[in-house]
Amino acid sequence: MLSVSRTSLAVVILALAVFSVVVLALVQTPVVPKPFMTLHGLGYEVDYYSVSAFNYPVIVFRGFMNGVPVFFTVSLFAIAPNHIYTVGYYSGYGSVVVNLTGSLVRYIASR
Repeated sequence: MLSVSRTSLAVVILALAVFSVVVLALVQTPVVPKPFMTLHGLGYEVDYYSVSAFNYPVIVFRGFMNGVPVFFTVSLFAIAPNHIYTVGYYSGYGSVVVNLTGSLVRYIASR
């Protein structure tokens, strides 16, 4: 039989417990993506990100005034060489998510 001292066994168990607490703490911390480009204007700010929590292409608009979410409407248009298409009007409180896999968006992208 292997003879393992109680002290070394306690150290191994303590190390595993500390490691599991550290891993749980790291998993709980939110990952905040940083924008690769930001546009500022009078009363608005647009941040561009290259990552998404969704598994399909989307545009996320966020509307805040003085740090408080507000109700707003987004008018989305697609500009093609010969036409301007109305993709849609989207409203939301604090944020609006627009799915870019709709049939009109695919049609415009294929031209």
